[in-house]
Amino acid sequence: MDDIGELDRTKQKDLAEGGAVASSNGSHNDDKQDKPEDPEKSAGADGPCRHHGDEKSLLRFESLELTALEDQVTDRKVTDFDQARTVFLIGQKYVNAAKEFYVLDGHVTDFVEITQDWSQLFRALSFFEADFERRCKMHKRRVDMLQLLLSELNPQHYLLVCRQIMYETAEAFSEMLDLKVAIAEAADERPTVHAVKKINTLAQQSIGHYQMFLDSLRNADKEMPKTFSEDTLRPALVANFCMGRLYSKFLSSDPQLKLQNMSKSLDHYQFVVDYCIAHPDITELVKSELEICTEMSQLLPIQMEKIRLTLS
Repeated sequence: MDDIGELDRTKQKDLAEGGAVASSNGSHNDDKQDKPEDPEKSAGADGPCRHHGDEKSLLRFESLELTALEDQVTDRKVTDFDQARTVFLIGQKYVNAAKEFYVLDGHVTDFVEITQDWSQLFRALSFFEADFERRCKMHKRRVDMLQLLLSELNPQHYLLVCRQIMYETAEAFSEMLDLKVAIAEAADERPTVHAVKKINTLAQQSIGHYQMFLDSLRNADKEMPKTFSEDTLRPALVANFCMGRLYSKFLSSDPQLKLQNMSKSLDHYQFVVDYCIAHPDITELVKSELEICTEMSQLLPIQMEKIRLTLS
């Protein structure tokens, strides 16, 4: 079934009848409009509170007895896809209910966090899916929701949030890429033109979103800072590490194009190495990545020289 989000429509319908999502407090009003009244005070003699003029009943806990809600999700370790799907459907039910109240217009931070939770539900479910094509479609759902969200946000006002979404989108594209490569390798035959194009497109999409993240770190003069702040340090270095890896994933029979991609890959690996040399106190933060970057910065020039010799 291609519609991964509705993995079991009957089950999803049954879950939807189980009750509304709960919230005993109001929401952050990120667009600086008037905040809605406190939910506990809104449902008075005149009936339930309405949101932005809609005919929506306020979603709230009916009581503090939450056993029925807790029992919907197992307290045991999930070990297979069917168990994971059950938890996923419960989570998606509450995500959808929450999105009815915490809309983007007026509740930006809440809506973003709900969408990120939804994305992580798909990511967690994909771990248990054995079929690589279906797993890839789950990550595609993540990409679609995150890109749509990013297009709705102004980075001047929500820069930190946009950075999170850029980074997560890059990771999702990278996971799709790895799955497509695995599918091509499992076929035990030369990848088709379509498969090659898909792999290269996914690599470029992931690189593009990592680059968007890195560009957001530039100062007013459009220059990359010589020293990253504490909260952007590891993400910035890991983004460079991932971009170095992604450039090596491009498929091409053109030796010149291979050299170009290898050169770009080397640049990103070398950036991590040089930064750690200049800031030796931070090497523990990227210890495993630094080891690979150091190795690749020594290996790639040798491989590139071999290709050049075949062209001479």
